[in-house]
Order: sequence, then structure tokens, then C-alpha cells
Amino acid sequence: MTGRLTIWLWAARDVLRHPWQALLTGVALSSVIIFATVPLLLSTGMTSLAEDILEKGPSLVARRISGGQWGPIPVAEAVEAALSVPGVVSARPRIWGVAAGPDGPVTVVGIADGTDRNAESFSDFASPPKRGEAVVGPGVLATNREDGAPLPSLTLMAEKRLTVAVAGCFDEKSALVAHDIVVLHADDAREILGLSPGYASDLAIRVFHEQEADAVMPDLADAFAWPSRMTTRTEALKSYTASTARRGGLFYLVLAPCILAMALIVVAAYGNAARGSANAGLLKALGWTAPDIVRLFLCKALLVTVPAVAAGMACSYFLIYWPGTVWPGYLFFGWKQTPPGLHLAPSDAIPILALAAAAAATPYLAANLWPALRCAAADPHDLLRSKGAW
Repeated sequence: MTGRLTIWLWAARDVLRHPWQALLTGVALSSVIIFATVPLLLSTGMTSLAEDILEKGPSLVARRISGGQWGPIPVAEAVEAALSVPGVVSARPRIWGVAAGPDGPVTVVGIADGTDRNAESFSDFASPPKRGEAVVGPGVLATNREDGAPLPSLTLMAEKRLTVAVAGCFDEKSALVAHDIVVLHADDAREILGLSPGYASDLAIRVFHEQEADAVMPDLADAFAWPSRMTTRTEALKSYTASTARRGGLFYLVLAPCILAMALIVVAAYGNAARGSANAGLLKALGWTAPDIVRLFLCKALLVTVPAVAAGMACSYFLIYWPGTVWPGYLFFGWKQTPPGLHLAPSDAIPILALAAAAAATPYLAANLWPALRCAAADPHDLLRSKGAW
């Protein structure tokens, strides 16, 4: 019975006899894991984040349709009509729209005061601005820097042109939500967007039971005195999830060559292990037992597999969950300027990484283990007659 340390040292010696082969095998295994897990991790993380964000939002959003386009909605009349529908708990007007900034379009959001919860996702990150002030997202501030210092003012233009002072910036962790957001006082937002007093962009509605949102929509449509289009939280989440999955699916186009490479590596591993039968026969002649031979083959495979799998899992994890990573914005979402940094929660990372690691490592280990079992059961004389002994 050969000692375990001796087997590991002998296995390391055999691996180092062909270092480039071991390195290429490890790179192939790591690549398969990375290309298989990165899209899944990104899609899962983005979906989980979208669920958390939408959970804080309204049950459904109602917008007025005027002449085939979105139109301003009268606040008093809309709120009264919405609250008259059974099951509706609250109805809040929201002021928002798109305006031209110095380096591209930005999303303008209007908040009246500290009690206005129209922008629930933003109120946790910054104080509501006063008249003539703006709280901007990291992307807006980043595209308007000079020598590392933020510009003191920001000029926006939609229906009207307005220059406001930059009073603050959202935290970097909120970049995915507030990257291109400019939060203004409600009066300033109305002025830029061309909304008359008493009008809003849409109506955020909450219902008593979230499952009743679809059932409430026909009653809301009848209650409003104008054509409307309503979107539930579930519809918004499905749309966002489908978009993320579609973009992430493009990443799998490069997975096919990796799978082919993996198949070739497995075939090569099987061939190399089979050609080592003469060496196994020599070891058996020197007193190694059948279990020792199996352990040797298995240790050689593990010395290549474990570092490769660990490196692939670590790369996949940090590519997605490294705080502030921006490459998915360029590759998946087509951002022309600096994209928002991702701060995703790795809630489902372990099962995905473990499954991918098992899928990549199992074929390679099996390709090495099967010849080992055959060598362990064979007669040493028959093994020594094969080619390839030292």
C-alpha cells in the first residue's frame, strides 16, 4: 500500500512532464465554466434586482393616450376616478419625462417636497431638491466633470430650456436605478416638460391585493374619461426579464466552440490515460496495488481539474458581482457612454456555479477514471507489453 503523499507527488510529477497540455486543459475547463455561468449569473442577478425595485413601486401605472401618443393626465380627476374603483388603495400622480442634457438624453423626475413619494426609489438616496436645484445620477455627473470636479450647474431642454444648480448626486450603489436620472422640484420639472399646473405624466396605483391588478384594469379603464394604457408590475417584470434573457442569450454563441473544445479535451484525456497503461503496469510490478493505480490516475486528473474549476468559478463570480463592474453595460445593453456600475446580490450564485463546475469536471474525471479502472484490473505483464513505458 503506497502512501497518499507518495501518490500525490507521483501524480504531480506526471502532470509536470507535460505542462502545456495540463495548462491548455485547465484553460479549456475554466473557459467552459465562465461562458456557461456568466450569462446565467447576470440574468439571475438583474432579474432579482428588478424584482426588488418593482416591489417598491406601484401595482400598476396608468397613462393617458391622446392622439395615439402619451398625454398629460389631469391629477384631480384621475385620482378621484381611480379611488372610486373597488380594490384601489391609493393613486399618486407622477411627473417625469425625457429631456436633453449636455451629453445626451436624461430622465427628469419631479418631486414636490419631502412628503412626496412619487420617486420612492430615489428618496432613499438623496434629499428632495428645492426650486432651481437638481439631484443627479452618477452617469449625469460623470459626463459633466472637469478636472475631477463636478460642474456647479446643469442645463436641460425639452419643451423649455432650464439651467439648475447641481445640489447633490446619488450614491454609486444606486447607479443601476438612477444612472441618468435628474431629480428636480415638481415645478421645475413641469416647466421643462411642458406640463400645466394640475397635470402629471401618469398615475401610480396600488391595489389591496397584488393578484387583483389585472382584474382592476377594466374597471379603471371605464372610470377614466379618456383612453388609457395600463401596465402592471408583473407585465413590467416579464418585459424586463425577457429583454435581459434575450441579450444574455447572445453570449451563448461563443459557448458552442467551448463545448467542442471540451469534447476534444475529454477525448484527449481518455487517450492519454489509456496510453499510460504501460506505466501503470510497471508500477504494479514494483508493488503498487490496484487501488493505488486508481488513486494515481484520479490525483493526476484532480491536479488539473480543481485549479481550473476554481479559477473558472472565481472569474465568473467577480466578472458579475465585483462592485461597480461596467462591462455588461457595453456588451449586453449597448451603452455608448459610461454605463452604470452593477451592484448585484449573489443570492443564487452558488447553485449556478456548482452546477457548471460539475458539468465541466465530471466528463474529464470520468475520461481519466475509466482507463484507471481497466489498468487496475489488468495483469501487469499485459500492461508492460503495451507501448509507452519509461
